[in-house]
Amino acid sequence: MKEAFCIPIVLLFFMDGGVLAELPPPINVRIESINMELVLQWDVALNTTDNITYTAEYRGFYLPYKAVCGNVTALRCDFSSVLLPFGVYSFRVRAELQGEGSPWVEILDFGMDEHTKIGPPSVILNASGINIEVTIKDPEFRIKKFRDVYTRASYNITYWEKDQRDKAIYMSDIEQHRLFLPYLESWTSYCVQAQVKTLRFNKLSQPSDVVCETTGKEGDKAWVLAVVIIVVVAVLVGLVVCGVLYGKKMVRFIWPKVKLPKHFKEYLWEPRDSCVFMAVQTSPPPQEVFHPVSVMAEDTPSEFPPTATGLSVTDHDETTVGETVNGGWVGRKEEERTVI
Repeated sequence: MKEAFCIPIVLLFFMDGGVLAELPPPINVRIESINMELVLQWDVALNTTDNITYTAEYRGFYLPYKAVCGNVTALRCDFSSVLLPFGVYSFRVRAELQGEGSPWVEILDFGMDEHTKIGPPSVILNASGINIEVTIKDPEFRIKKFRDVYTRASYNITYWEKDQRDKAIYMSDIEQHRLFLPYLESWTSYCVQAQVKTLRFNKLSQPSDVVCETTGKEGDKAWVLAVVIIVVVAVLVGLVVCGVLYGKKMVRFIWPKVKLPKHFKEYLWEPRDSCVFMAVQTSPPPQEVFHPVSVMAEDTPSEFPPTATGLSVTDHDETTVGETVNGGWVGRKEEERTVI
């Protein structure tokens, strides 16, 4: 009976995580790396509790391990910010519970430029008449640029008439990133997909999204180009003619021979916040001052010669009249003459 009780007790103690049981490590440890980003991922081991945390570390050649994620509950750790594009690294992760740790699970000798996956390039199509121009852009890396890591790369291009993928045309080892597709027909829709191929490690990128474009009629945009050229030439000729006919007048208008007086220039160049300008702006307008003046004429006889008609003036009377102007009085003489 004693032996019969011992076995259940030992099994129960093992299943409850006692001192005789070892904390199981994480399982299915793997690396997800694309475009020079690197994330270490893992899954939870069976028969473990929800209170388990994890620590993930990395190291280069002949260097000690450094922790990047410690005491985390997530099942992943991002190492992208601490890695170099041409480095070779090792990674490890373990589970932890109440100060106890599971055995480490390692992934050794991961070369960034050799093992990282290359994402898809982007493809842009531009239709002009019967032609379709293809522009390919390299994938964007998180660490450095694509051409800094893979200096020599080419493109594999596949294109086909829409809904006829089985009749696709393949173009490989294309080095230029812009080109025109050959063998196209007018008023036809074509679809294009591209991949990047590196000379180093002979790696292929993920395929790009499928992009489609429709051709037009052959030469249907030639007249537009001709009209643009004619308009540009006409404008240039008009400018040349105007320059020849009115060049001197335009020069004289822009740079006149007559120069402004010096005090005009000083006034024009005087800043608006100067004391002179402020005094003129703030001072009240001047008031006109008038004084009354009286003008009296002496009564002295005078003789006048005969007029051109033979008449003569025998006598005259003078009268002084006046009027008020701007608050003052101004007088003037008026004469009365008798003509004989």
